[in-house]
Amino acid sequence: VDDFGTGFASIGQLMELPVTGIKLDRSLVSQMLTDRRKSSLCRGCVEMAHGLGLEVTAVGIENQDDLMLVAAMGCDFAQGDFLGPAGALETVAPSIEPPQRPQRGSSRQREQGTPVPAADCFGAPRGNAPH
Repeated sequence: VDDFGTGFASIGQLMELPVTGIKLDRSLVSQMLTDRRKSSLCRGCVEMAHGLGLEVTAVGIENQDDLMLVAAMGCDFAQGDFLGPAGALETVAPSIEPPQRPQRGSSRQREQGTPVPAADCFGAPRGNAPH
């Protein structure tokens, strides 16, 4: 479910629709460091989604601090200018070793254009992604 937190999706629909994950909207993610309410909302959405067995993508990662925060919250994927264009992990961040944490979701191969796993990008400096 794209634009979760700002779009038309309701919480009830998450249980009824055949979805595998949500994308937290950039308007929430980009202001988490300066707005406690948005940070609390994102943290709650992550916990709720994981409780429903859904993966969470944080959209709008603009800097190292954003990336560290969404990784600490338990987001499964990260997407944004800081990480470069979305792409397969091997292409975007080939040399990054993820921190140890439980794996969520399936082990299916990621296709080009999909978000990067947040744990795999934790601590990634800008510019590791090919342009």
